[in-house]
Amino acid sequence: MIHGYADADGDGMSDNTESTTEPDSDGDGNPDFLDIDSDNDGIFDVVEGGDGEFDTNGDGVIDSTDTGFADVDGDGMSDNTEPTAEPDYDGDGNPDYLDIDSDNDGIFDVVEGGDGNLDTNGDGVIDSTDTDIQM
Repeated sequence: MIHGYADADGDGMSDNTESTTEPDSDGDGNPDFLDIDSDNDGIFDVVEGGDGEFDTNGDGVIDSTDTGFADVDGDGMSDNTEPTAEPDYDGDGNPDYLDIDSDNDGIFDVVEGGDGNLDTNGDGVIDSTDTDIQM
């Protein structure tokens, strides 16, 4: 037995990691890895992540329906985006895709993105439930 390792259900995964909850930064019930707008500010993560130009059809996802999509290595990611670092425009330590004011100018991204009317309580997050990718 490895010190500190427990696998009560015998599936080969440590019990400590199995119970880890996936992050849901905006609390909409969709884990960030499935959420195309992780901070619910009305600007897709693909744009805030610096790869917006590769989402040619504007659906928030870079996939085979986008013009110029190529995946030579077969890993499911566009070859154009693999080396892209996550931007942090204002340098506050939060990547833009999780920052509701990514340029730190005091104006929420939801307003700058043209969806300010969807944030009636003024907290920088769209009020309605996300309709992102559902699994």
